[in-house]
Amino acid sequence: MFRKNQKHLQQKFFNPESNMNSTLRGFLKKHWSAYFYENIFLNIDEEVFAPLYSNNMSRPNVPVNILFSLEILKEMHNLTDLQL
Repeated sequence: MFRKNQKHLQQKFFNPESNMNSTLRGFLKKHWSAYFYENIFLNIDEEVFAPLYSNNMSRPNVPVNILFSLEILKEMHNLTDLQL
């Protein structure tokens, strides 16, 4: 059963970023992970992968954008599956 990942759009109630000072928050916004999230993760179209999943009621899929992002990071850093 395919289900689109929407969890990353919902802000957590106890967000660690809310307890950071402005310097640390600024550093976090300039980190490579922020660019990766905005330019790659958000642009992965999960609907393309929907036909690969069953239409029967079953356990939902692992979010495709997370799996695909892990594969991109694995190739960028030349990691094995075990290292990832």
